[in-house]
Amino acid sequence: MQHHMTSTRLLLLLSMVLYIGLQFIMPMQGESFIGFIALMNVVPPLYSVYVLRRAASMLPGAYGLFWRLLSWFCLLYGAASAVWYGCYLLLGHVPPSPNAADFIWNIQALLLPVAIICLLFNKRTLYRGLRYLFDALTVVLVLNTLCWSYVILPSLYAIKRHMDWITFIGTSLFPVYDLISLCMIITLFFAYRSFLPVRTWIMLGAAVILLGISDSINIMLLAKGLPFIGSWSAVVYNFGLLLLPLAALNGKGEEADNDALKPAPVKRSAFMRLYVPGFSFAALMVMALDQVRVWNGLMIGGGAAVLLILVRQVLMLKENESLVERSEQLVRQYEYMANHDMLSGLPNRRYFEERVRHALQAKDSPTITAVMLLDMDRFKYANDTYGHSAGDQIIRQAAQRLTEVIDGCGTVARQSGDEFAILLECETQPGQLSLWADRIQGAMARPFELHEHIEYLLTVSIGIAFAQAGATELELMRKADLALYRAKSQGGGRQVFYQEEMSHSLTRQLAMEQALRKAIEQNELLLHYQPQFAAESQALIGAEALIRWQPKNGPSVSPAVFIPIAEETGLIVPIGNWVTRTACRQAVAWMQQGLSQPFLISVNVSLRQFQEPDFVASIIAILEETTLPPELLVLEITESIAMSDEREAVEKLLALKDRGIQIAMDDFGTGYSSLAVLKRYQVDKLKIDQAFVRDIGENEEQSTIIEAILAMAASLKVEVIAEGVETHSQYLFLKERGCGAIQGYYFGKPLAVADFEGRFLR
Repeated sequence: MQHHMTSTRLLLLLSMVLYIGLQFIMPMQGESFIGFIALMNVVPPLYSVYVLRRAASMLPGAYGLFWRLLSWFCLLYGAASAVWYGCYLLLGHVPPSPNAADFIWNIQALLLPVAIICLLFNKRTLYRGLRYLFDALTVVLVLNTLCWSYVILPSLYAIKRHMDWITFIGTSLFPVYDLISLCMIITLFFAYRSFLPVRTWIMLGAAVILLGISDSINIMLLAKGLPFIGSWSAVVYNFGLLLLPLAALNGKGEEADNDALKPAPVKRSAFMRLYVPGFSFAALMVMALDQVRVWNGLMIGGGAAVLLILVRQVLMLKENESLVERSEQLVRQYEYMANHDMLSGLPNRRYFEERVRHALQAKDSPTITAVMLLDMDRFKYANDTYGHSAGDQIIRQAAQRLTEVIDGCGTVARQSGDEFAILLECETQPGQLSLWADRIQGAMARPFELHEHIEYLLTVSIGIAFAQAGATELELMRKADLALYRAKSQGGGRQVFYQEEMSHSLTRQLAMEQALRKAIEQNELLLHYQPQFAAESQALIGAEALIRWQPKNGPSVSPAVFIPIAEETGLIVPIGNWVTRTACRQAVAWMQQGLSQPFLISVNVSLRQFQEPDFVASIIAILEETTLPPELLVLEITESIAMSDEREAVEKLLALKDRGIQIAMDDFGTGYSSLAVLKRYQVDKLKIDQAFVRDIGENEEQSTIIEAILAMAASLKVEVIAEGVETHSQYLFLKERGCGAIQGYYFGKPLAVADFEGRFLR
């Protein structure tokens, strides 16, 4: 591109040299070569048109339009020269003025100020563009008035007697157009020079000056009866035309590159826009004082300047009104963005809490103020499976459905993620809130349409709280949140009303969490071990490590109480690692005490612990630290772990089995495990849940299930351990049907280390 622009510049310069050379070679005083010279006058403008068109095609918006209008300016000059040459051929002599070519030249002269005005309006509001235009016109009017009164008019009076009125007016307008264009270019240069590169401004100014000189000489030539075509005035004009494409080849200004308006420095810009028009008008008025009784050009120009300044002030007032209106519109837009969720279009949490506060403070009707918090169950699976765009579609459709259900009876808002909030203000009885919750759950139970004709089903959990006397918005929101938490903890897809017991339960839970953290630090956790025996020989084959919590100053805490809290808070991860390390270390100690047969140690693994990215690495590190052989460690997983993320679960379990670690499926039969799942995960042991063992001999259906499990395990060559065996009859039933190992109170309950050693290892 740069090479092409350089070549074009060189070609333009060569054209100028050749043009001047031909002017010297061709005789200028006779008419024999005037036709040829007229034909030559068509070449520079046509070449200028070509270059300007190419420059315009590479520039955006007003910049391209500016150079395109200048190309038309050059084209019309070339067309007028061609028309003049045609008249010359038809008449056989120089055509008298006015003629068709003069008409085209007048239209052509207007295009130059029009192009500059288009550049002035680049990326501006209407009122601002007009205001800057009137600033420039005020300066132009003053300069033109002075030039007209003291330079042009005296000269025109001198030559007026040599031409008629039409020719006189048409010819005298050319330098006026040029002066207007020059003043506008100077105004733009000082006020907004970043529109174009500085070199471009200089070349444009030089071109307009040459055009003005040529048009002024043309007036003198016409007064003497000499033609414009074939004179040095035409040479000067063509030089001015050739400067236009040279200016266009200097590239874009900062404005075109950065797509932003960058005015000149503030002080200079303000001076040019505000003070120069006023100073110009003041100077004009001073010069007009000594001719106040004479109705002449100065008085006309002064009156016109006053009119322009008045119009300019009106435009400034209009612009100010427009700016105020725009500011108010932006304020409204920013307020909307601050109070609404952009994805769903619903009010956000901030706006919702404000609405709840207003509803509680303006309570003067028999209706109750109720808040519902909704959470979409299994929403995460849609995001993980189909992508976040699918999740966004669900959010938008859910927002539309909730809005349709509420239908003016309250406010629907999006809290965060997949959680919505509803403020109801149109019911008088708390019992009616259940009907609203039923409608919401019904609307959300319909399939959500995702991309590629996929339908997704989900349920919603709803927590409901209604305001009591003196309630605050934060208190009401907290109660609804507690109710929602209870609904989620009960499996989801439920609606739960807030009850005072929930706050007490939360308080107890928080206290339990803090105590559990201290228990880890103060070594209040310990392990009990429940023995496992071979069903056939009743030989001790291993033990399951079970965690216990014994506070130093209080009763022991059941695992059923603190394990769920540990899982929810994430404390189960360090606790699980501590259990595994302690159990492995204890198993090594017992083997060192002289156990004759291999002793298996079983450890429970929670879902939260299993999902840790470094779970496998942490187990291997514990084995290396404690020196326990991997084949003596049994990790007991639940069916929920196997069903959480199948691909990840398979990878982790196979990595553990590659190290020799055994895997047991705990609580088998209570979940959704199938034969295919057992084969895929390659488990080594199945542990029949005590819920099935408890009813052996009393419930025929339960006995049948156990027999089926034992038969399936035998076909897969998987060992079965029955836990919760408490009676001799249960033991015999399991033994006779091929159960491999027994665990339960019939052989021994969980014991502390010392008790376990005293009973089973000595």
